[in-house]
Amino acid sequence: MRNMFVAVAAVLGVPLAAHYVVLGALAVVAAHVASRGFPSTPLAASEEESPSGASAWLEPRTLAIGLMVLSFTLAEGAANDWLALSLVDGYDARHWVGVLGFALFVAAMTTGRLGGPVVLDRFGRASTMLVSAFAASAGVLIVVYSGVAGLVVIGIVLWGLGAALGFPVGMSAAADDPLRAAHRVAVVSTIGYGAFLAGPPLLGFVGDHVGTLDSLLVIAVAMLPAAVLVTAVRRPHSPVAQAEGRPLDRSP
Repeated sequence: MRNMFVAVAAVLGVPLAAHYVVLGALAVVAAHVASRGFPSTPLAASEEESPSGASAWLEPRTLAIGLMVLSFTLAEGAANDWLALSLVDGYDARHWVGVLGFALFVAAMTTGRLGGPVVLDRFGRASTMLVSAFAASAGVLIVVYSGVAGLVVIGIVLWGLGAALGFPVGMSAAADDPLRAAHRVAVVSTIGYGAFLAGPPLLGFVGDHVGTLDSLLVIAVAMLPAAVLVTAVRRPHSPVAQAEGRPLDRSP
């Protein structure tokens, strides 16, 4: 729907400022209307505060998950903003080739998210995310350095598959404890979405100095801390479940 409005505005020659004002106003109205359907029942005291009263922003595991998600959303967002342009500038490809490259990335990422639950059930979160981080990094390196069309296709696929599960797995891990799920998901999503805000100008700044294609190496570097932080998404032992006599969830 957004793309349709953008296309119509471009055809009609609508000024960019007017375009932003109208879409911003529509977004505010839509959010207001949609929020009317939210439940108004207040949370129980046990759901509002942790036993210690500490903020979720001070929890090491929550912050580690957030930083991991930040790296993966950078890998996802950079492809949205720069992949097509990088293929055009770095390989002198036609514009439609750049568009097809991005479409291939989206298809690979969609496939990764659809098939992700099966892989996660089989190998666990931490192992899956470790492989995902290396796949995304390897895909970016292939895209930047291969110089061969066939290998670039493989690189894009690896990049898309590797970036696919970072955000959803991070949200799932943040919500492991239902008593603090809302607080932790809010923290992790806030940190993660920071990549969509800071990522494009960061890669643009790097691209001004080293070229658009080579600027993608920032993603490969970002996957290194992500690979270290994947241990944070393991399911913690639940003291609530233990107190109630329920078995602890020891799945990875």
